[in-house]
Amino acid sequence: MPGPSVSANVLFKTALQGAAIKELLDGVGAIISITADFSEQMSRVQAVSQTAGDELVKLSKRARELGASTRFTATEAGKGMEELARLGFDVQEIYSSIEDTLNLAASSAIGLGDAARITAGSINSFKLEASDATRIVDLLATVAANSGTNVLALGESIQEGGAIANTAGVSVEEFAGFVGVLADSMILGTKAGTGWRQFLIQLLAPTDKAKAALKTLQVREDQVKVASQGLLPVLQMLREAVANMSSNRE
Repeated sequence: MPGPSVSANVLFKTALQGAAIKELLDGVGAIISITADFSEQMSRVQAVSQTAGDELVKLSKRARELGASTRFTATEAGKGMEELARLGFDVQEIYSSIEDTLNLAASSAIGLGDAARITAGSINSFKLEASDATRIVDLLATVAANSGTNVLALGESIQEGGAIANTAGVSVEEFAGFVGVLADSMILGTKAGTGWRQFLIQLLAPTDKAKAALKTLQVREDQVKVASQGLLPVLQMLREAVANMSSNRE
């Protein structure tokens, strides 16, 4: 009788050891897989950004730091870096803006690709620096929270009208704020951006039709130069001119 009992005990211990070893091996395998995924992702960052050596080490370290301090993994942070690199950001610009890009994705519940596109697109359209990423992210979040639009739609508006707005002398804050106002009237996304672009083009280089309209309103071309007059004063002046014309007709 003692024999079988001892054998059962030995088998039980062996089974426990086997389970522990399997769990250990599974854990090691997972770590190897995560490490391999991260290395593969950073290789893509290297290929797209054309970086190597110390600069790649710098980005890799940054990705690991963000993997530990944000809801995203280091590999996902690397994916965000890749997206920024595809949009023309250099190593220092990627390093400066990646955390804000991740924050935008997390706070707005959008994908990293969208967050990178919107952040980089806003910076490029308004000729800002990568260090302005926090300013952009905070602005978009504020406008989205206080109007009928969202970050994705704001990104579409900036893509359509941001560059011409900057040329006209309109700041990113002014542009986003007025897009938010349009959103409350259900004019969103590309429609809002296209509308602003067409309006600002007419102010920058009025067509014959636009010149005739200004003449009818008794407004000079130099009075609608946003860069020198400011966007809000120009809009208020045009509104008053239209109101005066309507009153005179009555």
